[in-house]
Amino acid sequence: PGEVYSNIARMTIAPFRLGLTATPERADGGETLLDELVGPVAYSSKVSSLAGDILAPYRTERVEVELTLEERESYETAREHYLGFCRSKGIRLGAGTGWGEFLRQPKARERYAPVLRESRERLTALVRRGIERGEIRDLDPEGIAVGLTAAMEGTLLQAMVDSEFDAKAHWPLVWEGIQRGYQR
Repeated sequence: PGEVYSNIARMTIAPFRLGLTATPERADGGETLLDELVGPVAYSSKVSSLAGDILAPYRTERVEVELTLEERESYETAREHYLGFCRSKGIRLGAGTGWGEFLRQPKARERYAPVLRESRERLTALVRRGIERGEIRDLDPEGIAVGLTAAMEGTLLQAMVDSEFDAKAHWPLVWEGIQRGYQR
């Protein structure tokens, strides 16, 4: 656990504590504090051992999103800008700490906020087109864009933090849930 959560656990007066985490291993070795803070691990399981029994079976389905030429160019420019920044700072996003390193850079947060805003705006426009064509229920396009952004960012974050999490395998499940909620 990070410093804040560690201090919360240390300062609580509760005689018993329960800690739940999907990602106990940390790049900084902080998992060694877990015994002191909440006690020994009582139960542990890997995602692969839950598939087909506890986790529902699923199928992978690729969903193509048509972008206009302007959208594609904007995407490629933003992506290269983002990757160039990461390279210049020595940030390896595939490493368990990469995303945290990225977000700790003040300039990264400053530059990432407009990217998220633009992403939501573009998703909102795509959702509006889907509503106009009758492919998506008539819901709040901005709300759907926020939900889609959260799902994508959350899936990516889990993949960056948890070495056992396979975003390519889990994204179809997320997408299927989204489609069921938004499709006509």
